[in-house]
Amino acid sequence: MKVRRKAHREGDTVKKQNNPADLPIYLFKQGNNFEAYRFFGAHFDCRGGDEGVVFRVWAPHAKAVSVVGDFNSWVPGSHPMAKLDEGVWEAFIPGIREYDVYKFCLTTRQDELLFKADPYAFHAETRPSNASKVYRLEGYEWNDGEWEAQQKKRDPLTAPMNIYELHAGSWRLKENGDPYNYSELEDELAHGRVDLVIAFHPIMLEGVETVPLTEDRLIMVVPKVFTDQVFGPRAEEMRAQYAQGADITAFRQMPFILLKRGNRVRGIVDQYLSRCYFKPKIILETENTVTTLAMAREGMGIVICPQLFLRTIQLPGVKPAPEDVDLFPLADPSTLSRLVVGYRRDRYLSHFAERFILIAQDVLRK
Repeated sequence: MKVRRKAHREGDTVKKQNNPADLPIYLFKQGNNFEAYRFFGAHFDCRGGDEGVVFRVWAPHAKAVSVVGDFNSWVPGSHPMAKLDEGVWEAFIPGIREYDVYKFCLTTRQDELLFKADPYAFHAETRPSNASKVYRLEGYEWNDGEWEAQQKKRDPLTAPMNIYELHAGSWRLKENGDPYNYSELEDELAHGRVDLVIAFHPIMLEGVETVPLTEDRLIMVVPKVFTDQVFGPRAEEMRAQYAQGADITAFRQMPFILLKRGNRVRGIVDQYLSRCYFKPKIILETENTVTTLAMAREGMGIVICPQLFLRTIQLPGVKPAPEDVDLFPLADPSTLSRLVVGYRRDRYLSHFAERFILIAQDVLRK
């Protein structure tokens, strides 16, 4: 499919004269636009005789925003968005079809690239993929009249409630407003306030039983050009050798892109580097693993990433491709981790919890 590029340049501001977007934006910034989905997101439109889709997103802190997807091979900047208003970005792209997959690529003030799903999307990919899909909302026939009638009779304060998933950052806040971290969630488990915790071994609590889910290890994602440059004529021989375990010191002269300090992965990496007496040439530190992988694919630096993340990520243009990078596991045993489920030994483990553990083990083995 050919998609013509009719979007504005990055940072452009649309000149507004009697702009129909003024009212929805004004209400949105007031907090009174209760139908913001009619304005933001992806909507089919016709402009200048061209059929296409207009994309809008609220990104007040972005330096630039573009639309990426299958239609432009996920290349950032291919379809840049223009500022419709302060914090509101828009792009009209002719030729987009229903079910086309897309995301917004945000450039931060630090020039990092963040790939974000559309918060107002009408359709999305099935997990583990998480991109948005263009979808026509008009004409959908709702068949939930009976459910709506029951909801009007229901008292949400006294009715039973099912919690099927827990997100640590939004489950519950401390008195000072901070979210619980994983160590503190383990303490909640120890006191019987949660049933199951998924964490990396060991869980240093008495009375907690653990069930292994899978092992994880750290992988060096190395641009192929770096391997060729370091080893020359022996590159293929060393690829086969390093596929069993890499010597990071061989890449002493190559640039590295690492996650920022403060997370589990960076902590393991720093300890490993210290034991190897190796100080990498770091050109960028970021909080976004997707950004590091995208840059590795472009040949900008070496990345160290958990194997589980590499197995599950499905983003085109980000997922490591054999023609672009080499994947070398780190040989040191300290870079191996074991993912476990923890539960109280003195608490009844429900059939649902047992089933959840079996499903998790099966999924992670694939």
